[in-house]
Amino acid sequence: EDYFFEQSSTSQNLSSHTHTLTLRTPPSGSEEISLSYYGNTAVINAIENANVGLTNKQGFYTAKGIEEYRQISTDNIRVADGIGIGFIGLQFKHIQVATDVKHPPSETADLSSTTLGTLYLTKKDTVREAVAGVTDADSITLTGNLVAGSYSLDSDGANPLAGVYTHAYIKGGSGWFQDGKVVALEDYHSANATLKATLPSNAASITRKVSSVEGESGKIKIKVENVENTQTVDSIRFIATGSDPSGLDGTVHSISDDAGSINSNSKTIKLDGAFSAEMEGEYDNLFFITYKVEDQSNVPEYERDN
Repeated sequence: EDYFFEQSSTSQNLSSHTHTLTLRTPPSGSEEISLSYYGNTAVINAIENANVGLTNKQGFYTAKGIEEYRQISTDNIRVADGIGIGFIGLQFKHIQVATDVKHPPSETADLSSTTLGTLYLTKKDTVREAVAGVTDADSITLTGNLVAGSYSLDSDGANPLAGVYTHAYIKGGSGWFQDGKVVALEDYHSANATLKATLPSNAASITRKVSSVEGESGKIKIKVENVENTQTVDSIRFIATGSDPSGLDGTVHSISDDAGSINSNSKTIKLDGAFSAEMEGEYDNLFFITYKVEDQSNVPEYERDN
């Protein structure tokens, strides 16, 4: 043979090994030598298997929770056995913007009449920075570096129906627009470069109103704004924005696993925990937050006035 390779230990701890490569003929100064510990199969196994080799290191799919439909085709993984250099070819599904439904709807939900919202498209060359925004109760006014004459509304009449843009995507600043929102354009003044957009009345919220509290079978039963995305494995926290005769403010209760504890028709939720007479009543300033799977870092967001 032209070479042989030996290691000083059979331990699975590779860091404790001494590896020795012996060549029949010493290499010249112009020759390159490379040593690869892995090839195509080893790379695929490191990505797909629950653990990498004999180690306790999780494989890529397991560690990152990659769904099967988003995994890489093994045909697109190519590593040269001799030198350990290769490439992984990505498909469109790996670079597109996508999201998975973290909390699927109930198996009994009727989705036959479900429709998608409006899809908006925009051009990259219309992006503008250094735009200032001032909001009031129901609108936002933008000024500064706007795309002149590109909006279908122009109060000055200088560019009547000059553009096609009827909505704007606003991202930045703080509060509601920080993560980006689409708003309908209401007014445009070409003379002073101002653009006004309507703020929707169904702005997102993490709280929902509790209208009344009563007892049922010794447990707490609440009538609420809606019971969307609420399951028996969840818990809720009460928040009072004023006086709290119920004594529920700040308390956290698991949702009861009794049959019918969540009723979408009556909009009621039954909670574990002892009911007391002072809790009973109708309320204007009592709200609740849902903790998914009783995890206080996992709070769903809702829209008002759907």
